[in-house]
Amino acid sequence: MSGDHQTLKTQAGEIAFRKLAAFGEPEKVIEITRAKIAARKTIFEDLERRGVSLSPFLEIGSDIGATTLVLRHDFDGQGFATDISRDALKVTPEVAERLNFDRLPVRICCDARWLPVVDNALSFVFCFQTLHHFADPEPVINEVARVLRPGGHFYFDEEPIRRWLCMNLYRCDRPESLTGFDRWLFKTGLIRYVAEAYIGSAQEVEYGCVENQSVSLRQWEQFLSAIGPVETRLSLFTEDAQYLHKVLRKIGVSEERTMRTMMQYAREQGATSVVERDRARAAGPNLEIFAASRLIAL
Repeated sequence: MSGDHQTLKTQAGEIAFRKLAAFGEPEKVIEITRAKIAARKTIFEDLERRGVSLSPFLEIGSDIGATTLVLRHDFDGQGFATDISRDALKVTPEVAERLNFDRLPVRICCDARWLPVVDNALSFVFCFQTLHHFADPEPVINEVARVLRPGGHFYFDEEPIRRWLCMNLYRCDRPESLTGFDRWLFKTGLIRYVAEAYIGSAQEVEYGCVENQSVSLRQWEQFLSAIGPVETRLSLFTEDAQYLHKVLRKIGVSEERTMRTMMQYAREQGATSVVERDRARAAGPNLEIFAASRLIAL
């Protein structure tokens, strides 16, 4: 990997950005948070059905702590919400009150590369939209391996993977803030091929945050080998590409044919399993990697 971890400058950028984004527009934040936690609750239910112990847990990059509130309230879990931003963690009680959650996680402001947890302490570690904020995510994953118990599980989701068919011409705003030509590119599903694969990094990069979209599927799996066998699920189609799908159908290219081609390519890149989704969980071809001390078959 190029570069080295997070520098003090990029960490300062993360902290400044999280302070800005934490709860500046409460009603908007709560609306977005409700949608996120509904999707993530479904993920936890699926993991629990498959025999994954969700407690004690630790979330890396917890931000305002909303996802950990779900584990505390709906799954009776015990655990930690960790983030580098103290400002974000400070608003967790208010978020809990607005969402009618009455149990809080233990909140810890820390660097994900040095978790203040003893070895072999946790059954479940997870994160969403976090690992791409490190120029090199491997030290974070090694730290996860240290704190997990034998038989424990690490789950991460909503992370970008390197896309060969993206020109990476510029950084763009989040989907809800796109205007003009960028808005049209988003609606057609073309923006991920022209601008950037993982939409919405422009403001964070301005603050100095790392936005690493260069990790390949094979590299993710190599990093996770420190924990154990890896199960990979790759969402191939996303909601913002519906217009592009219509164009493909008009020129005689079926979605089934496209799916077969993409699945074959993903397997060639090292995916252990590729799953078609009716609806993508994140805005973009997202990677879910489920790492366990043993391989759990689909």
